Amino acid sequence: MKPYNDLKVSKQWYHHPAVHVLFFFLILGLGAGTGIMAASPIAGLTTGVVVGIIASVAASKYWESREPVPASQMSNKDILEKLEVYVEGKMKRYTLLFGVNGGAFAIVQLLADQSKQLPGRLTLPSLAIGAIVFTTVMTVDIWMWGQLMRREGFAGELAFSLVGKAILLLIAGLIISGWVLAAMP
Repeated sequence: MKPYNDLKVSKQWYHHPAVHVLFFFLILGLGAGTGIMAASPIAGLTTGVVVGIIASVAASKYWESREPVPASQMSNKDILEKLEVYVEGKMKRYTLLFGVNGGAFAIVQLLADQSKQLPGRLTLPSLAIGAIVFTTVMTVDIWMWGQLMRREGFAGELAFSLVGKAILLLIAGLIISGWVLAAMP
């Protein structure tokens, strides 16, 4: 039998965690575009978020790449330490996501007051596009962190469950939907 490090795992393009998140954003965009063209942006965004979450989470369950399991047993203390690493990394990423979006929303508050002049050429649509791009990148990063922690040699099935994936996509969808609606004339 080959040692654990010598085993090769076939990686299909759809096994990559970024594909799962991009799949969600594709469906979100299609739903938003359909809703905006139908003169009901809120309904379109809502449909895009809901369908995107369901499709992405369902697909990710079958698209996950399984790595070979090393022949060692983990103690409860080891499992708790690994889950602590997972939770700490996840919380730092979520804090950054909410902090940056909160700061951007504070700038929107300043933009709403027409008596104040902001430096540069900052406009609401350009701020919204920047926030959407940032939220997308952070969502991919959080998803990839969660998938990394799901390795069988690390936390396995205990980390980044289907519920965690749905929550991440819901948060991202809500933030992006808010930015899309805020940027619309």
